[in-house]
Amino acid sequence: MSALRKPPAAPEAGAPRPAPQDYLHILRLDKRPELLPPSQVAELLNISRQTVYVLVQTGELSAIQFNKNAMRIFKRSLIDYIHRRLV
Repeated sequence: MSALRKPPAAPEAGAPRPAPQDYLHILRLDKRPELLPPSQVAELLNISRQTVYVLVQTGELSAIQFNKNAMRIFKRSLIDYIHRRLV
């Protein structure tokens, strides 16, 4: 049997958020490839894949479409999106 882990504690009210560069480390974006599939972006942002597609359609994220079934999001675009959302 494995021991149950406690969920991470919620930050206290008024506690400072990590700096944008800290999120790069937390999400291990420095170790990821330059092009990310929508499923990985959805997992990193804790959103649905459909929401990732909406973010691409609205221009919030930049992506390249290889064919009908293959899209990749630029890592730099994801980093910029995270920075914009933190401000």
